[in-house]
Amino acid sequence: MAAYADRLHRALGGEHHVVSPLGVWLVLALAGTATSRSTTQDRVAAVLGLDPFDAAAATRALVDDAPPELGLAVGAWVAEATRRRADPAAYDVWSRSLPTAAGTGPIPSSEDLDAWASEHTDGMIPRFPVAVPPTTTVLLASAVMTRISWAQPFSAVAATELGGPWSERVARVLHSPVEHPVGAFDVDGARCAVHRAVSAGGTTVLSVIADDPGAAPADVVAAAHVLALGGGTAVPLADLPLGAGPVWSVVEEDGVGGDTTRALLPAWSADTEVDLQAVPSGVDAGFAALADLLPGGPDEETAALQKCVARYSREGFEAAAVTAMMRAGAMPARGRVRHGTARFARPYAVVATVRTGAGPLPAFSGWITEPVEAD
Repeated sequence: MAAYADRLHRALGGEHHVVSPLGVWLVLALAGTATSRSTTQDRVAAVLGLDPFDAAAATRALVDDAPPELGLAVGAWVAEATRRRADPAAYDVWSRSLPTAAGTGPIPSSEDLDAWASEHTDGMIPRFPVAVPPTTTVLLASAVMTRISWAQPFSAVAATELGGPWSERVARVLHSPVEHPVGAFDVDGARCAVHRAVSAGGTTVLSVIADDPGAAPADVVAAAHVLALGGGTAVPLADLPLGAGPVWSVVEEDGVGGDTTRALLPAWSADTEVDLQAVPSGVDAGFAALADLLPGGPDEETAALQKCVARYSREGFEAAAVTAMMRAGAMPARGRVRHGTARFARPYAVVATVRTGAGPLPAFSGWITEPVEAD
């Protein structure tokens, strides 16, 4: 999943955005088992990172038994006339590869699809992201959402403590409580500051800012995924230089107890739409797999889009994404102690992971360039 996220974020660049690579991956996994051609299966496997039937098994396990703090839904709808043209045995193989909870049957109406999107995102996305005409022959979709409260909420402080240009755009920013882990890490020789906010159920949102202001956004997002999955090397506060650096401000004084760290970062929100056919998302391989099972007419057109909304605030984090692929006709000891403050005062990466039996699963990720007022 992290590898697929890297592919997607490198296409999206440095604009303010949050997306759900998981949401796109799930839709491609639904499509992958539609083909029995080895060349098409190889194309799908190259995108998903594993064999299409292994991806389908992982999708079934995840969707049919989703973690408590992760809402998941998928749909694979086929027009009746299109289904009748498919080879019955191949169609049965594809149908059995889908999650048992998947929406199936004829293409739903636009009103029903709006209701499906709203229901499975708790109202955060009230409209299905793609207009579905009556000539639609195949529609695959996923919905991913989480809404969690921090186990230990932030406080709000004056933005002047953050410094930098963002302090002129908002009056107040978030100040991490002592329970939030904040530290310096090295990932492949690049240093960054890392803040973790965690819900009572184990959902973690990682904020990662590079020491190097010129670091490529996609490289920082990739490093954030490495850190979210337990990689990277911790750098002790004692190894950071005293004074104000690119991210850290470190002071040393007489005191009792151990070193402390904190983080200052903005609240933020994002509303992102991605045309998945305009970036190298791999949906072309998914459409090819569908075409092997469900051949389309000469005038049929395709569309693939993800709509994602997210909000990071003093009390918690919420995010939802709906992804659609559609084919349609014309369509203490006393001593010296240090106190470090990591200031997320310029663009940085975020990754939200949900705890599963197999380990942390990256569900949402993004590049933050637009702060909002901390309430």
